[in-house]
Parts: sequence; structure tokens; C-alpha cells
Amino acid sequence: MKNTELPARRTARAPGREREMKARLLGSLVLGAIAAATVVIYDDTANHAALVRAAARNHQTVVSTLASGFAGLTLIVAAVVFVAGTVVAGRRKARQAAARRVWQDDAGPRRRGRAGSWR
Repeated sequence: MKNTELPARRTARAPGREREMKARLLGSLVLGAIAAATVVIYDDTANHAALVRAAARNHQTVVSTLASGFAGLTLIVAAVVFVAGTVVAGRRKARQAAARRVWQDDAGPRRRGRAGSWR
């Protein structure tokens, strides 16, 4: 390869996992939007007078306050749900791999940690 050529782009290492990850992200965004919409609707109906006072004090509109709350809460809830889902999926895969190892005829010794770990 010449110095002027760009290196080839790497492809995804596990294309099946990429699809699972995208589905998990989409699901977490939907759950975040539902949770945020619920909180914003409740806040608008139950605390509308307080929102109007706060908006007048800060020279904002009630809609801008509710929209920023919706966006922020959507992202926070989506991040928490995505991380929790990723941890659960990783543990599920580890359990399935361990069960598969038990039932294999030529199962080697069980690995005790990551490759290259000091333990």
C-alpha cells in the first residue's frame, strides 16, 4: 500500500450484534419518549399555573420550558434503559454460552477471566 492510499474501512465485526444494538437503542428511545410525554402532560395539567409564573419570570414561554424538559428527560431515560438493557443482554449471552459449554462433548477447561488478565 502506498502512503497516499487510504486504508480500507473495517467492517462490523459482528453484524448480528449491530442489529440487536440498533433495536435496543430504538426501543430505549421509544420508552424514553413515552416516559417524557407522560411527565410533560402531567406537569402541564397539574402545575400549569406554576409553569406560567416561572415562564414569565425567566422571559420564556411555557411551550419552550416543556419542550426542553421533554427532550432532556427523553435522553436521560433512554440512556438509562439502553445501559440496563445492554447489561442484561450481556449477562444473558454469558449464561447461554456457559450452558452451551456444559452440553458440548469437547468442552475445554473453563476460562477464568479475560484473555491477558493477570489473574
